[in-house]
Amino acid sequence: MPNIATLLKNEISRVARKIVRSEVAALKKAAIHSRGELAVFKRRIAELEKQAVQLRKMSASKQISSESPTVAASSGFKFSAAKLGTQRTRLGLSLKQTGFLLNSSPLTVSRWEDKTSGVTPRAKYLPAMAAFHNLNREQAQTLVLQFGI
Repeated sequence: MPNIATLLKNEISRVARKIVRSEVAALKKAAIHSRGELAVFKRRIAELEKQAVQLRKMSASKQISSESPTVAASSGFKFSAAKLGTQRTRLGLSLKQTGFLLNSSPLTVSRWEDKTSGVTPRAKYLPAMAAFHNLNREQAQTLVLQFGI
């Protein structure tokens, strides 16, 4: 005949495990739900950061082109790889900063500067380039600091 103390102890353990299991299941569901919400928030933050970068680029290129409307409006601007590289080094800007100001990538600016690549900018970049060629060092540094590039 089993000991009543052992039976009582086994029953208490079984009931305790059952209660703990139900509580843990509820916590697991809540954790899974929270992870899903966190993933959604992370994706949304990434989208918003991309939009912010695009807006900064757009406002920077508009600001450059608005600083010298006569040059940007003139259709007589001719692109020169040597002039772009000279102006960039004269202003003390990196490829990344120049690309940001011209609303393009650093790699594209590098290819524009490379005479042997044969890559020339599209017409949509020419007004910003015309304005870029008229910037002085102080104006360029102001734009770089203003947009945190």
